[in-house]
Formats: sequence, C-alpha cells, structure tokens
Amino acid sequence: MIKPLPVPPTSTYFPALTGLRMVAASLVFLYHFQDKLSPGLAELLAPFLANLHTGVSLFFVLSGFLIAHRYQQTSFPTIQIYGAYLTIRLLRLWPVYGLILAVLYTQWLFTVPEFFLHVSLLMGFFKKLNSTGVMQAWSLTVELTFYALAPLLFQLVRKFSYLLTLVFTFSAGLLLTGLGVILTKLDGNILGFMPDILFTAWQTFFGRAPEFFAGMYLAQVVRFKKHLPFPLPFGLPLTYGGIVLFVLSTCLLSLTTGIHNWPGLVLHHAFMPVSGFIWLAGLIQEKTLVSKILSTRLFKVLGNASYAFYLIHIGWVRNWLEINYTHSALLLFVIFWAIAILIYYLFEKPIYQRVKSRFRVS
Repeated sequence: MIKPLPVPPTSTYFPALTGLRMVAASLVFLYHFQDKLSPGLAELLAPFLANLHTGVSLFFVLSGFLIAHRYQQTSFPTIQIYGAYLTIRLLRLWPVYGLILAVLYTQWLFTVPEFFLHVSLLMGFFKKLNSTGVMQAWSLTVELTFYALAPLLFQLVRKFSYLLTLVFTFSAGLLLTGLGVILTKLDGNILGFMPDILFTAWQTFFGRAPEFFAGMYLAQVVRFKKHLPFPLPFGLPLTYGGIVLFVLSTCLLSLTTGIHNWPGLVLHHAFMPVSGFIWLAGLIQEKTLVSKILSTRLFKVLGNASYAFYLIHIGWVRNWLEINYTHSALLLFVIFWAIAILIYYLFEKPIYQRVKSRFRVS
C-alpha cells in the first residue's frame, strides 16, 4: 500500500507538479490537433479528445495551489508590497505573450481599444475579443484576474470560509454580467463586455473560480494537515484516483455536447476541480510510478517550457510551420517543444529571474 508522505510546510517546489504542466499542455495540444490524428485513433478516442480543453483546468488548479502555497500566509499591508507581488505575477505571464503578440502586430491591424485590451491582457473579458489575437490567451486573463484578487481572497477565506468566499466570487461575476447585460441593452457594449452568464461561467475567473479554489484548499491541506484525512475506495492511490476521475469526467462531457450548455458546464465545474485536487494531492503526497516519471529531469524541463508551448501551439507559429514544413501532428508536437524549450531558457527564465531579484514580497 502506498503511504502518504508528509510534506514540509515550507516546501515550495514539487517536482511532479512541474512535470504535470507538461501533461496539461500536451492534452490541450491533442484537443486542438485531434483532426490531424489518424481516423481510426481519432474515432476511438473521440469522447476523450473532444473535451481535452480540460487540460486548462489542470493549469487553473495548479495555479490555485501554487499561489496559495506561496502567498496565503503573506500579508499585503501596503500598496507597494501588493504592487511588487502583482508585478512579479504579471511579468511571469507577459514577456512570452508580448513576444508572440508583437509578431502578430505585423500581420494584423488592431484598433486602439483592441490594442490596449490585448496588451493589458484584459481582452478575455470581452466576447468579441477573447478569441482574437493570441487565441488561447483568454485563459491568461483568467489567470491574471486570479493573481490580482488572490490577496483579497486569502483574507476572505481567513475571515469567513472557502465556500462563502466562493459565493462572493460568483456574486461579483453576476454583478459584472449584469453590467454587461445593461450595456448591451443600451447598445453600448460594442466589444461584448461579459454580455451573458454562459460567457462569464466559462471564459472568466468568476466562473472558473472552483478550479482555483480547489488548488487553494489543497494548499491549506498540505500546509496544516500534512496528508489527506480520507482514503479512496479499494485503497486506490490518490494519484491514480485523480487520473481516473479526470478521464471519466472528460469523457462524460461528450454526453452533454461539451461545455456549450448548462448541463456540461455544471458537470465540468463540479468534477474537474475535484479530479484536479485529488490528482495533485497524490503527486504531492505519494511515491508512485507516475510521480516518479513526472519528477524526472526531462519532464521538469518540459514542464518549465509548457507555458511557451501553450502559447505557440496554435496561432502564427503553427501556421508558419504548417505552410513551410509539415502538417504532421507528431512532428509539430516535437518542434513546438523544441521551440518552447529555447524560449524558456533563452528568454522567459532570464527575464523572470531578474524580475524576482528586483521585486521582493515578504
């Protein structure tokens, strides 16, 4: 039987979680490249492939855990400390995104409002813009919103509870959606700011909050309880239980035509946070074959490069490679990872290290 491993409260690095980022990015790749797989394989795996956008859910649960584990006990008594924190988080996202966006600017004319919203990563709040520019960057708006609100969320959790804080978050989303609806009725919502509740529930932090909260709660479990207080049925290790639930939930979304209706959204928002919570808990607390593989040097390198991979696997980089080199999904997968590793070590990592050395959050 696999026994939980105590996790030191001060530990801030979990190798298997870095490797999991590679898995999450690869799942999103399969979702976007399912039409390039062999017909037989694509048909066999159709219920799974059709909803592998769930890889993004893993990123969100991971973010919730890592930010909470790093900052949940940090006080933000001054605007300067909060500003330093937010600068670090923003510059974790922006350099690679800005590099890709800069090349895109040479190919596409933006209006001034569009330019501002894309550069500021606020475009994800607007229905007419959230799939433009760097198409997958809508999720960066979700991430950035969480980063901005995290210190407040930590305070609310300490004062109230996770459940009540989640209700507050949903309520804020409803209020902003109400504003969007009013603007739409007044013909003043030209770019589609949070125009309906379905958009808010799927495309913004206020709807995707359960995934982040699952990660936040896991950080508290790790910090104070050392290991989970409950076992899975049949003595199943948490790691494998989380994987099984993740796969089943992803496939079940096909029964509801995915996340484009309320049954699918409810299923997604109920089961994805739970599966992510269990999967991450297992990787942190258990020694399994999966955790050993994800902790290897190769997977840590790929995990570190996963953000760049995520941003280049669709968009102008993909278009250029397909026009000039290959349409093979396998070859593109390898090439994307090679490019992403170069971007990480030559561009992303040096910038982030300089930013962290300059801005301190105590």
